[in-house]
Amino acid sequence: MPRVPTVHEKMLVQIPSIGWEKAIAIANQYPTMKSLIIADESDIAQVVVGTMRVGPKSARNVKRFIEGE
Repeated sequence: MPRVPTVHEKMLVQIPSIGWEKAIAIANQYPTMKSLIIADESDIAQVVVGTMRVGPKSARNVKRFIEGE
């Protein structure tokens, strides 16, 4: 049976430049909204996705989305 995405992952995948792989990696690193809100943009940019990292552009998009910009 395939894994069902969490609400947190579904929310993250709506952000520009965040696909399912990044959404899952970010959600694993920051499993609650509170932890994601508290995280700095530079911390989110360092989340490992496969052999790469989320990166500054995607991290900026996440923070802007979370902060309602």
